[in-house]
Amino acid sequence: MNNKKPTSLEIHKFEEERARRILAYCFPSKYREAELSESPDIIVPKLSIGVEVTKSMLPHVMQNLERASSITGKRKEDLSEVNKKNIQKGLVQAREIQDGRYLASFTEWGATHSIENIYSRKTEKLNAPHFQKFDTNNLFICAWLIDQDELEGGIEYILSNPYQYTGLLCNDIVYIITEQKLFYIQDDSIHSIDISSETLNKIGHESFFEIMGMTREEYYY
Repeated sequence: MNNKKPTSLEIHKFEEERARRILAYCFPSKYREAELSESPDIIVPKLSIGVEVTKSMLPHVMQNLERASSITGKRKEDLSEVNKKNIQKGLVQAREIQDGRYLASFTEWGATHSIENIYSRKTEKLNAPHFQKFDTNNLFICAWLIDQDELEGGIEYILSNPYQYTGLLCNDIVYIITEQKLFYIQDDSIHSIDISSETLNKIGHESFFEIMGMTREEYYY
């Protein structure tokens, strides 16, 4: 088994590529020629569109998720010293399943996402001098594993248009991807597009291969 772990840059590039492919799937006429860039993460030069990609999951939750992910699939002899400490400290719960491999998880109480905070941070970034502005400036939020209350609260916050009297430049469209739907907020209204799990899995695999140069199976095993 390959114990290699993706770097934070590789993980972010994977999220950007997955977002790019999701947008191209849902809006082919607009995003067919989209490409990855920096500040913002996705651009469509011919249409003067920029899209910043981010996650709404809280940092400490992502850290616990990464801890569990780094253990799942390993056998006892494959565990790193950090893996063992995380299990011993109770930061993750690990149990052996088939073939002696571990399945790890963690318990989290309270909020796990904050669309409100990430929307505010990205609005500030959009107005930073180094950030490239386009005719259309959009935000793509990855909200995997978000619960309904947190999702609805985040959407209501964006719809409330909290920056309308501040003079700050705001995103024209905010996309929010979950396991079942792509939501998009535009002109004070909310819309959604259903995306099957099969399609999302296919996009995820293709995005991983594009960034890593190999399949997930080849990378991890």
